[in-house]
Formats: sequence, C-alpha cells, structure tokens
Amino acid sequence: MSGYRCSCGAMDWLRRLLSRSYEHHSIPPPTAGIHGRSFFSGNPTACSGVRALQFAQDRLATGGWRSIRRPLPLTILMWFSGIYAVGAVLGIVAVAIGLGSPSMGGMQVTPEEWLEVAAPVVGVTAVLMGLTSIGLRRHRPWARWCFMLIWPLIICAGVGMAWTGAIPWWLGRQALIDATAVGAFAAWLLFWHRGSLLYFYRIRQAAGGRSFRR
Repeated sequence: MSGYRCSCGAMDWLRRLLSRSYEHHSIPPPTAGIHGRSFFSGNPTACSGVRALQFAQDRLATGGWRSIRRPLPLTILMWFSGIYAVGAVLGIVAVAIGLGSPSMGGMQVTPEEWLEVAAPVVGVTAVLMGLTSIGLRRHRPWARWCFMLIWPLIICAGVGMAWTGAIPWWLGRQALIDATAVGAFAAWLLFWHRGSLLYFYRIRQAAGGRSFRR
C-alpha cells in the first residue's frame, strides 16, 4: 500500500508539473479517443503517464526541426552534392548535343563512347547526389545512405567495364582506389563523426515525435 501511495503521489506531482508546463508554453493538452474523450479518462495515473509522454514528444516535434543545426561538414556536403548533380546533368546534355570534348580518366574519347560508357554512371551518380542534397536540406536520415551508395556503384561500374574491355584496366583500378578512399572517408563523416552522430540522432528523435502525433 505504501508503494502504491508513493506512486500515486509521484504521478500527481507530475500531473501538476505538466499543467504548469502547458500553461507556460501555451500548448493545449493533447486529447485522444472518441468525441474528445480520452481513453484513459477513467484512470488518472495512466492518463498522466500518457500526457507526460505526449507533451515531451509534442515539444520535440513542434520545436525539434527548428532547433536542429546541421554541422558545417554536412552543409558543405549538401551544397557540393547539389552543385555536382546540376553540373553532371548539364554535362551529359552538352555532350549529347555535341558541345565540348569528353574524356575518361584524362583520356580523350568520342562523344558516342562517352555517352555509352560514362554517361550512365554519371547520370545515376547525379541522381544520388541530388537526393543527398535534398535529404540534407530537409533533415532526412536517408540522405547519408544515398551518398554512400555512390561509391559501391563506381567500384562495380569501373571493375565491370574494365573486365568487359570497355575501359582500360588502369582506369578501372583508378576508379576502385579513388572510390574506396572517398567512400571510407564518407563513412567516417556520416556514421562516426561526433557532430554527424548527434545531428542524425536528433533527426530520428524529432521524426519519432512527429509520427507519434499522427
């Protein structure tokens, strides 16, 4: 009985604290149920617990996106990805209409060869870069996976085209080395860097609050 009284007293204190918090932040108390009646209206203890959880998640959802600050390295990555995506699309269009002299790995090739060999890889990379930029701009956690998909794509394309003879072996080896090095650095930046870890953690917390409200 003493434990039950302590639990009830703690929940009453939490209910009073929540009431003052709602009044201070001008946030109306959440309601759930049918015809404006809470499913937990018959159980004050359960109702207080649900209101405490929903109040915390409402605060994170309403103010979470505004309070999230993107780290400087990810802001640079966002702009770089967007500029690369636009430039790659313009480059493909320019080669297709006969402007410029295309090359692969510093080796001059004909526009037809470039459009057949390099353009598909450049196009898919541009799409993934564009999605990375959009995802980082809108604070979406899937942005880092879009960026990480680029490097296995380049490795597979380089090795595969070198194996089939579409490009020289030294060019495929260069693509393998460069994509592995940049991919390893990108993995560290997006998944192990302290600022990025905190940033994506806050994104997941804010997204959880929004989904709870829905």
